[in-house]
Amino acid sequence: FVIPTFTNMFSELGGALPLPTKILIATSELTRKAWYLIPLIPVLIIFLYKLILRSPGRRLVVDKIKLHIPIIGGLTQQVCVARFSRTLGTLLTSGVPILNALETVKDTIGNEFIAHAVLEVRDSIKEGESVSGPMDASKAFPPLVVKMVNIGEETGQLDKMLIQIADNFEEEVDVAIGGLTSLLEPILIVFMGLVVGFIVISMFMPLFSLAKLIG
Repeated sequence: FVIPTFTNMFSELGGALPLPTKILIATSELTRKAWYLIPLIPVLIIFLYKLILRSPGRRLVVDKIKLHIPIIGGLTQQVCVARFSRTLGTLLTSGVPILNALETVKDTIGNEFIAHAVLEVRDSIKEGESVSGPMDASKAFPPLVVKMVNIGEETGQLDKMLIQIADNFEEEVDVAIGGLTSLLEPILIVFMGLVVGFIVISMFMPLFSLAKLIG
């Protein structure tokens, strides 16, 4: 609230406020006059996101993009692969035919792009192909997973190999989440430091500029 006072003083002396100070004042004015819109922003974002996902085609594109987001994309893929492997391995162990099992698995993955790949795997198996071949062609599964599935097929222990894949990926997910959690606090501290630093600099720059004008 001290900074707006400098606006009139600078105008009288023929000076102009520094850019950071202008940004700070504009942000402050916008927040003060339109504070009631701030809670609506996340609501609007969520609404638009859900509106986009109503279309299966758009949902497929959005879920594919999710897999390419740095850090989060890799973690999302690991979670989906763990679900795929755990569910399919359990169903096969229980004696469920693989085509029926894949039909069930696609609804548990949580990512439309990978679920679509599972359907392609199922359709390819109907045509007499292996499991690992269409998995590799879909580009939705990590190469290591494809290789392990291929080994499981060749040894006749696909169900056990899928359970092993699920165990490995679930462990990797736990480690990754633990690492992200430990990084969250320092990231927030750095962010708050940058915000406070910007505010302080924006408040003091007019003082230095005003001293030069007076001098």
